[in-house]
Amino acid sequence: MVTLEITRTLPLHPKGIFVQWTLKNATESGPYKFFVYRSANTNGPWETVVENLTDTYAFLDTFPLPTGLTTDTHRRPNLMALTRTFVYRVICLPPTGEQLEAISGVGPRFEQSPSGMKAAQHWRRGTKNFQIHMKYEGTPVAILKRKVWGERCPVCTDKITRTPTRGACKVCYGNAFTGGYWNPVYVRIRRGAPNSVTLNTPEQKMDTNQARIWLPGVPQVDVDDVLVFLRDDKRFKIDRHVQTELTLIPVHQVVDTVELERGHVVYSFKVSPDEAPLL
Repeated sequence: MVTLEITRTLPLHPKGIFVQWTLKNATESGPYKFFVYRSANTNGPWETVVENLTDTYAFLDTFPLPTGLTTDTHRRPNLMALTRTFVYRVICLPPTGEQLEAISGVGPRFEQSPSGMKAAQHWRRGTKNFQIHMKYEGTPVAILKRKVWGERCPVCTDKITRTPTRGACKVCYGNAFTGGYWNPVYVRIRRGAPNSVTLNTPEQKMDTNQARIWLPGVPQVDVDDVLVFLRDDKRFKIDRHVQTELTLIPVHQVVDTVELERGHVVYSFKVSPDEAPLL
């Protein structure tokens, strides 16, 4: 049975709140539409944030001015407040079948105790310091998250197993879904010095570069997602995900990656740094 799960609801001070979701066991081929709502508690009432989202897995709620109001009559919330509560509701309409729903409060969620409040303060300081470091030490990158639902590739998807039959397909880039990756999200990250490693395969020996990379907490990345460095256009596939945590709450992400060779089909995926601002 297909299920909808909200995987991230984190404040990005001062821009807004980043909401990310995923579908599990989504087997239908076709467009999936998403609707995002906001409230102060899990029972509503719900305010519409955005409707009819397609071809995406996340949304940045920037708290736009309601119709008819001005900046003199409406103030954006303080995203750094420890006591403010926001709850998000995401609804998914699959190509067919019943709608799916998921509700989640804005994280991280610490214990309501003096020690929990202290941990929350340390978490906010840690994420803020990481953001400052990335501003001066980081480099711009486009995160390509691998599609795991949507329209199946009409060129290379096996009709029985629903798996790709061509690793170099320029329609799905070997991911079985048309487009291969969702629209890029642009952030600043830090890349460690690449290490050259020789991989022994039954056919041949192959030299490749591996690198450890530090990313902000959103968007959440997974194994096989691709990071595109905008300055040198080098592309690294995530091989292992390591989480940096404070009292089991994610602070930022650390991943081990493998550089893709220049002839890899992913290099034909067009990425433009002018398409969207950095998170």
